[in-house]
Amino acid sequence: MRKTLNIVMGIAGGALVAIVTFIVLDYFFKGVIPDCAPNQIDGQCGLATFLQEIYSGAGAIVVWPIVAFFLSRYLLRRSARKTAHSK
Repeated sequence: MRKTLNIVMGIAGGALVAIVTFIVLDYFFKGVIPDCAPNQIDGQCGLATFLQEIYSGAGAIVVWPIVAFFLSRYLLRRSARKTAHSK
């Protein structure tokens, strides 16, 4: 039960880091990929916004399993260390 809880906490922690990564990348791409200027009419208005959402989501999806794996691994090792010291 303890191992399962540590793995779930790793996945949840990875999700939180992925959400923060999405927000940071979203703000970054807003500055890098300019969208239409005010009062500009273009057939591609909104394309930059769409692309920044795609790129931010892709970055978050890549970060989530990596952070979840390492956080779960850390929590499992910490738990094993505590049980080894208490015996």
